[in-house]
Amino acid sequence: MKTKFRFVALAALGLTLVSLSFGVTPARAQESSSSSSTVASSDQPGVPRLINFSGTVKDASGKVVSGNITLTLSLYEDQEGGSPLWTETQTVQADSQGRYAVLLGATQPEGLPQDLFTSTRARWLGVAPALPAVGELPRVLLVGMPYALKASDADTLGGRPASAYVTTDVLSAQAAISAVSVQDTAPGSTSQEPGAQPPTISGGGTTDYIPLWTSSSKLGNSTLFETGGKVGIGNITPASTLDVTGGATVRGDLQLPSTGTATATAGFNSQPSDWFASSFSSTTSKAVSQDFRWQAQPTGNNSASPSGTLNLLFGANGAAPTATGLAVNNLGQITFASGQTFPGTGSGTITGVTAGTGLMGGGASGNVTLNVNEGVVAFQNDLTNAENTLNAAITAAQTAAIGTSESYSSSNFLGLGGGTVNGNVTIQGFVPFNAQPAPALNVVGGSSQVGVGLPGAGINLAAGNGDYDYGIGQYGGAGGTITLTAGSGGYSQNETGGNGGQIVLQPGAPGSAGFFGPGAAGNVLLQADDNGSTRGGPHQFIIEGRSNSNKQLLIGYLADNGGDLGYGALQATVNGTANTPLVLNPNGGGVGIETTTVTNSLTIGQGQGPAVADGWNTYSSRRWKINIKTLPDALDKVEQLRGVSYDLKANGKHEIGVIAEEVGAVVPEVVQWEKNGKDAQGVDYSRLTALLIEAVKQQQREIRQQNAMLRTQGATLKHLRAQVRTLNVKLATVTQSAAGQPRLVAER
Repeated sequence: MKTKFRFVALAALGLTLVSLSFGVTPARAQESSSSSSTVASSDQPGVPRLINFSGTVKDASGKVVSGNITLTLSLYEDQEGGSPLWTETQTVQADSQGRYAVLLGATQPEGLPQDLFTSTRARWLGVAPALPAVGELPRVLLVGMPYALKASDADTLGGRPASAYVTTDVLSAQAAISAVSVQDTAPGSTSQEPGAQPPTISGGGTTDYIPLWTSSSKLGNSTLFETGGKVGIGNITPASTLDVTGGATVRGDLQLPSTGTATATAGFNSQPSDWFASSFSSTTSKAVSQDFRWQAQPTGNNSASPSGTLNLLFGANGAAPTATGLAVNNLGQITFASGQTFPGTGSGTITGVTAGTGLMGGGASGNVTLNVNEGVVAFQNDLTNAENTLNAAITAAQTAAIGTSESYSSSNFLGLGGGTVNGNVTIQGFVPFNAQPAPALNVVGGSSQVGVGLPGAGINLAAGNGDYDYGIGQYGGAGGTITLTAGSGGYSQNETGGNGGQIVLQPGAPGSAGFFGPGAAGNVLLQADDNGSTRGGPHQFIIEGRSNSNKQLLIGYLADNGGDLGYGALQATVNGTANTPLVLNPNGGGVGIETTTVTNSLTIGQGQGPAVADGWNTYSSRRWKINIKTLPDALDKVEQLRGVSYDLKANGKHEIGVIAEEVGAVVPEVVQWEKNGKDAQGVDYSRLTALLIEAVKQQQREIRQQNAMLRTQGATLKHLRAQVRTLNVKLATVTQSAAGQPRLVAER
C-alpha cells in the first residue's frame, strides 16, 4: 500500500496547500527501440521499476572488451549537456564480443524513481565504462517501452492521485482558521493521525542558499551556498566545486586519486594539492601569486619495478607549476634540488678523504684528520739546498776529462754545469783489442735515493742551434740533428755476419706496490707541431723513406685557426707535395678521407670518387628493430622519384643519380640533412632498395591481377567466338533454305 505524507503551508494573505506524496506505483512493461530495453513491472505493489538495456563495450582503440566491466548509467533530459536526473553504477559481465545486458534501477530497492517519467520530456541514457581514455558514450534516446512507466501516471495529476489535492471548498474552510495546531510536524515524521491539520511551515530563505530547519517548523539559511554548480561554505563566491572559508577537519583518509589508470605507454600523476601565497612586486606594483604544488608522479612505468615519487612543483603569477627538483621516493629518500646547501656545523656524512702528496691521514667515516708529512716537506727543502750546493760545485770545475784510450785519444772535453767545448764530442766505450765483447755505452739518469716518491732524473738529448749572424751578409746556420743509429752487425771471415742493432723505445715499467698501491707505466711520447698543414709550414712528425727521402709520411694535427678543433691528420707526400688522405676528428667524431668536414662516422670528400670494396654490410638484424611494418604505397612513391644525369661542380665528372631534396619530399628516411634541417647532404641509395622491393612486389601483384583478367576475358572471347560460329552455321542453313523456296510476289 502507499504511504503518503501531506504538509500544508498557510500564507498570511492567502492560503496555499502544498501536497507531497511518496509511494510505489508499478509501471507496465514496455520496450525501447533504441537498444531492446524493457521494463520489468507488475500491477502488484512492491515490484521495482526496472528497464532492461543492452549494449556493447569497446576500449579507446575500438576493440571489444570482455569480462567484468563497471558502468556508470545516467538519465538526462537532453541529448547533450546538462546534469543527470538520475545515476547509478553497476558491474556487468560482457561476453567475448563485448555484449552485455543491464537492468536500470537494479541497485535501488524500488528501482527507478517514478517521477523520472511523470514529465512529457524525453529521457536520454548515457553509459560511461570505467576504461582508460573512454568517457561517457553518446546518449541513447529511450523510446517505446520505458514510457510504460509514464502510463502509471495516467490516472494521476502530475504523478499524484486526486486525493492528494484539496478542493476550493476545503480551502474556503481553511481560510476561516486563524490558527492551526501542529501535531507531529517535526522534520522526518512519517505519519499523522487521520483528520489532523497539516503542519504550518514558516520562515524564509535567500536565493541560492541551501535551507536549514531552524526549528521544527521554520526554515532559514544555512552556511551552504550554491551557484553555477559550485558550493561555498561560509562564502557566496565559491571559486571551485567546493570552496570552504574557515577550518576543516577530516576524520578519515583524505585521498587525491590518480588522474587515470596506467597503461604500458603512459603512467598518470595524482590529483595535485596546491598551496598559494601572495607577494607584492615593486617592479610591476602588483601582487604576484606563488603556487607551490605537491603531486605524486609515476616512475619506471612499464618496467619490472614501477614506483613513484612525491614531487614539489612551483609556479608564479598563474604560470603552470614545474618541478623544483625536490622529491621523495617510496623509501623516504629525498632528492634535493640543484644548489641545495645545508647550514650549521654539525657532523655530516662523507664518502672518503684521501691524503695527497705531503699529507697523512684521511678516512671514510667519523671525524677525519689530515696531518702534514714532515719528512716529505723537510726533504724537499733539503733537496733544494743540496741542488744549489751541487750547482755551485759543478760551476767551480768547469771542465773535466771524460777519458782517453790508447787507440782513440781526444783532446775534446765535455762541459759540465755550463762549461763549453768547441768541436764534436765523442763519448765511446773502449777496451783493448783482445777484450771481448766491447762494453756498451750506458747513459743513465740519476735515480732518487730517498724513498719519498721523488722521480728519477731524465735524459735530455737536444741538438745544437745554428749560429746566427750579426749582419755580415750570411744566413744563420741550421739546427743540429739528433741521429739515433743502431750498430751494424759485425763480420767474420768464416761465419755469417752479425745482426744489426735495434732502436727500442720502451717506457719505464710501473713502480711496485707501495703504501698507496703500484705506480703507472710510462709513455713513449713523440711531439710534433699541432698546427701543421703542409710541408712548407710548421713540420709534423715525419717518417722518411730510407732509399728515397722525398717520400714521406706526415703525422700530426691540421691548423686550428678554422675552429675545427685541430683534426689529427695522416698525410703521404712525394717531392714536397702535401696530401690529406685521412683526418681524424679529435672531438669523438668520425674519420674523413680527402676532406676535413667530417659529419658522419666516415666521410669521403665530395668529388673524390666512389669507394670500392667487395662488400659492405649494414646492421639489419631483427634483434635491433621494433615496430616492423611493410612499406605502404611503394609503387606510388617510386613513381614520384626522378632519375637524373648531372655534372659534379667539384670536378666536372658526369654522373647519374637522384636529387636529395626531391627524394626527401617523398622518402625523407633515406636523406641526410644539414643541421639547419633545410639543405640536404646526400641520399642512402642502399636503403632505397627496400622501397624498390615493395614497389616491384606491388607491380607484380597488379600484373598478376591483370593477367587473371586477361585470361578471363580471353575465355569469354573464346566463348563468344564459338557462339558466333554457331550462329554463322545457323544463318547459312537458313539462307540455303530460303534459296529453295518460291518467291512470293504481292498482287496489286
